[in-house]
Amino acid sequence: MKNKGFTPLEFFKNFIGVKKNNQKTLTGFTLIELLVVIAIIGLLATIVMVSLNSARAKARDAKRVGDLKSVMLALSMYYDTYGTFCVQNAGSGGNGWLNYQYSSSYSVSRQLVNMGFMNSEALDPTQGDRGYMIICGDGQHVTLWATLERSSTLDNCYYSDYDTGYGKNYCISQ
Repeated sequence: MKNKGFTPLEFFKNFIGVKKNNQKTLTGFTLIELLVVIAIIGLLATIVMVSLNSARAKARDAKRVGDLKSVMLALSMYYDTYGTFCVQNAGSGGNGWLNYQYSSSYSVSRQLVNMGFMNSEALDPTQGDRGYMIICGDGQHVTLWATLERSSTLDNCYYSDYDTGYGKNYCISQ
């Protein structure tokens, strides 16, 4: 009497596609099925990359806004000490790139660090030393500029009508 139960050999034969008469069956995926799966994976990867790039842009913009607020706080402390927003012996005397030294020994940002008003220089994450601008005009008002990757408005800036010519689309003033 033959045992009619399950045997590992029969399972293995079924798994690899061998019929009982020792002929192989064709098992596996068709080319169309593989192409559909690859297309779906590609579509999902594209969606993830777009979302990731958007998040990175938002993070860079948040850093820019945070940098300008830190510099504005440092300039406010400088103003309380010296009575002007134009940082002396730094940059171009208060108008121009925040991190460029021009003919001075230090940039405005570096001089604020050297004087203890800031812990570190504020550098734009993509444009480096040409990312932030400062305009202090008469010394009693100051405007800081940056280029955000997402659209922004120039509300409540003292020098908001000033055309930087460099595509700056965000500013804060005091």
